[in-house]
Amino acid sequence: MEAEMPLAAMIDIVFLLLIYFIFTQKPIVENTLFGVTFPTQNGKSSSRNIPSTILCVEIRNGTVVEGNFLLNGQPYDFSKLKEILRETVSHDPQTLIMVKCDLKSKHSDLISFLDFCHSARINKISLSG
Repeated sequence: MEAEMPLAAMIDIVFLLLIYFIFTQKPIVENTLFGVTFPTQNGKSSSRNIPSTILCVEIRNGTVVEGNFLLNGQPYDFSKLKEILRETVSHDPQTLIMVKCDLKSKHSDLISFLDFCHSARINKISLSG
């Protein structure tokens, strides 16, 4: 009589290990805003195109009096925010706009802001939740 290894138990262990590694892996975050100079094959260094101006826009569910938009921590209504962004981008086309949405913010506010960015030809936008 030949001894056999129980395959069902080994398959269970393999699936448990697979599930463990899937849930414990850390997401890879690329740090694109750091001014790191990378060497190239020919020995010369190349630098990334880092924006000179970074603006943080936070979309939140505020009252109409306060304004639903924060620009670098200061509350603005949408029309004033558009005016400031147009002026900033006209002076520096490489301006990066980092957009963060509050959990209770309205989707329509984000869509309106992205539509404005498209119409104003603001191409460097970073979204975070």
